[in-house]
Amino acid sequence: ISGFKTKINTVILNFQPCIALISFRKYAGPELRKFTTYCQNQGGINYLVKQIGKYDVALTINVHNTNEFYRLINDIREQFHFIKKITTLISKSG
Repeated sequence: ISGFKTKINTVILNFQPCIALISFRKYAGPELRKFTTYCQNQGGINYLVKQIGKYDVALTINVHNTNEFYRLINDIREQFHFIKKITTLISKSG
């Protein structure tokens, strides 16, 4: 076993599991650090995974409802203009 992590059923805790797949335009290092810091300071963002491929970053987010999720996504879009596209996925179960 090289590692493990726990899987918490967030639905039982009244959270809606969501994922945001994000593609960037060109950006500088300080912009990405600002984005990373923003994500670290948001209560519902559990994971930020940098990826190679179609999307640059995947965010795993737990929110109380979809309105809260889309408010967060809109705030990200407004604050970080180097984001080209955000694809959102909402899970029906935890």
